[in-house]
Amino acid sequence: MWAPSTWRGRASVLSQYCRAHKTDPTDITPEKVVAFIMAKLHSRQISLQTAHTYLASLRALQRTFTADPMSLLSRALIRKGALIPEAQALPLSKPLLYQWLDRLPIQLMVPVFLAWKTASRWDDMVHLQRRDVKILNEKELVISFGAKTKTTRANPFRPDTTVLVAHETAMTQVVAYLDRLPESALLTSLTTATFERLIRTLEVPPEWKRRFPGTLSHFTAHSLKRGAVHHLASEAGEGRLDPRLIPLLARHKDPLHGYPEMTFRYAADAVPLARALGSQRATLLL
Repeated sequence: MWAPSTWRGRASVLSQYCRAHKTDPTDITPEKVVAFIMAKLHSRQISLQTAHTYLASLRALQRTFTADPMSLLSRALIRKGALIPEAQALPLSKPLLYQWLDRLPIQLMVPVFLAWKTASRWDDMVHLQRRDVKILNEKELVISFGAKTKTTRANPFRPDTTVLVAHETAMTQVVAYLDRLPESALLTSLTTATFERLIRTLEVPPEWKRRFPGTLSHFTAHSLKRGAVHHLASEAGEGRLDPRLIPLLARHKDPLHGYPEMTFRYAADAVPLARALGSQRATLLL
């Protein structure tokens, strides 16, 4: 149910826990976990961030050890379903996306555009505020996701939390709209469910049905992320993009950039590092 790297990390924490309490791996109780972590903190063996990681690992293990067989089977089936393309959202194509953007009101067009350019879940956009977007010029924006996405909440220091959005032409409408928003304003107030209902109510021109596979009624909010990743994979297949930039932009758990996270904890300004990692080369193609 977990990736090999996750198993290794949690096995290490569990081994330390068992040695500290001289107990077997299934004996994970709240009292013993608290005592274990506090002892580590008092002796300064771990930092606060590491303590949080230890706690999350032991909680996940405890849930697994105490789960009934049907719950384990349910989780396994859900995860297996995510590997079957037919069970996932229909990916949105780039031509249809840009046709669609032209028909949307500006307050919806901007978050949809940024979700596509950053290969994001709609939920990622819901949590972003205006202060999280830095305008460099009309062709470049920097978005700092921090701990506001599903994949970065547990670790806001990941290198992929800052994305440099580049576009071939000036993003005049997007920049003008962002300039009007107060720093504390959310980029969108639409929940994922509301956004999906809105998609299904939009009128689809007859010519779209002839030119594009599927219509808006067949898409979900996750179609934006799947479509962006699918498009980048096609570009990488044609030799126009380094494939290592795809998991970086998509903020997947095991990106291939090879840089240690500790390096990014020391960076006062993440923009130069985001440029060095090259996310702008991926966003430029979207």
